[in-house]
Amino acid sequence: MFTERFNELLKSRGINAVTLAKEIGVPKSIVYEWRSGARDPSLENMLRVADYFGVSLEYLTGREDQETDIEKELLVLLRAARDISVEDHDALVNSFKSNLNIYLRSNDRSKKELIEEKALSLLLSQRISGEYALSFLDLRRITTCGAAVIDTFSSYEKKTGSSLPTSAEGITIKLPEMNLILYDDSIANNGRRNWTIAHELGHVLLGHESYTKETEREADAFAAELLMPEAVIRYLDQRDGEPITPDTMTNYFSASLTACKRRRLNLTYEQNYQPSEKELELLKRLFAPNE
Repeated sequence: MFTERFNELLKSRGINAVTLAKEIGVPKSIVYEWRSGARDPSLENMLRVADYFGVSLEYLTGREDQETDIEKELLVLLRAARDISVEDHDALVNSFKSNLNIYLRSNDRSKKELIEEKALSLLLSQRISGEYALSFLDLRRITTCGAAVIDTFSSYEKKTGSSLPTSAEGITIKLPEMNLILYDDSIANNGRRNWTIAHELGHVLLGHESYTKETEREADAFAAELLMPEAVIRYLDQRDGEPITPDTMTNYFSASLTACKRRRLNLTYEQNYQPSEKELELLKRLFAPNE
């Protein structure tokens, strides 16, 4: 795999063996051997190659996907700018960091808002009413408004006559006419089962086409918002005048104690929280159902 990745990098960056040999301080004959696959580099030289091209060792050895086109473009620009003055270099780096941080903050906010909107919309489409309504939430019977059909592993295997080659507790199968969410029916804990289904619903409603670290985090964020809405936690905090504890949260939400602890850790106490219109509608259903 190293030979393939090494040659790809040389070609994509427009660098020949002689130039590389000079840049990293090795004989050009060794570089030729790397290119032909006659020899693999030592760890020291592997590090030199990785540092020169700005890639990881995992990438060079085939344990990590190739960098994106954007990453390639940035690396090319950095190579082109290496001869500028120290002052210009620092100004360039600081400008990049500043703009990147602005983008990331904006992107995080928009993703958070999207996740909250999708979770709240799904909750408001359910028949829920009363202070402890969310504690009785059973996602096996949730109305998905046509987004997905929820079934069990065993039911699917019985219907299709095939076994599912997975050790996961839940999966989503994209069929031409529907999204099919399957969960392991041997899960006895309702909170754990709800989390599994909610996580898969997150993938569906957020339009994920692949499973990456980012999409997994987003699906987890969706599951947390669906099962333990931020607006409800903030309301209970303000009503009691102190942060609601994870133990008490299990009385209000159909989620495991572990999930409640993680959710509480991510939502620090905020005394002046202002709910949105949809959040107000949810709070009205739960805490003032007869108004």
